[in-house]
Amino acid sequence: MYKLLLILISISVFGQTSDKIKPDVRNVNWGMTITEVENLELVKKVIKKDTIIIDKGVTQLLIVPNLIINKTKTQIIYSFSNNKLISVDYIFNNDTTEHHKLFTSVVKLTSIYNNLISNKKMESLYCWSYDSDSYKQLSGGKKACSFTNKEELNSVEEIAISNKQVSEILYSVSNNRTIATFIFDIKSNYNNIRMEFIPSNTIKEQIKNSSF
Repeated sequence: MYKLLLILISISVFGQTSDKIKPDVRNVNWGMTITEVENLELVKKVIKKDTIIIDKGVTQLLIVPNLIINKTKTQIIYSFSNNKLISVDYIFNNDTTEHHKLFTSVVKLTSIYNNLISNKKMESLYCWSYDSDSYKQLSGGKKACSFTNKEELNSVEEIAISNKQVSEILYSVSNNRTIATFIFDIKSNYNNIRMEFIPSNTIKEQIKNSSF
């Protein structure tokens, strides 16, 4: 009986430890403090700190500039509320000059998308959409769920360009802990591509209630 109890305790502790070391984004988990995230960044010597006011609340920022990710110059911005990690943004410096810039930009991020699907077990949450309206509504009922289909991407892009209210094209995937959104800013001529990671609603509630 004593040996059985020890085995059960060991399994329980091992299971909890395994969950804790499994990162949500990069090497971090939602709800981490600024100090915890800073200590996990290998390039912490060049980290910048800032604060912004959003909806009357103070958001603390931890900025890691000049990284090379996916062979692209990248900046990472960690955002904290009440010293808890609530979002991670990757900003990729994009140099696309081709006619169909959305497809070319998507191709550059395909390996990241595949990693999210394979390793993070994410699935499509929102198919191609726009900041002003969804693709389905603007395209008269069509719905594109493929991330890399050239014909669909060109159609998504053409509709966006023809609509003056649209400034961003988005595609979201998720798992039970995280929502990841690819954001293509057509107003800036695709100079920057952004990936926004935020916790799922369940994890948001856990952060809010300090129940990590």
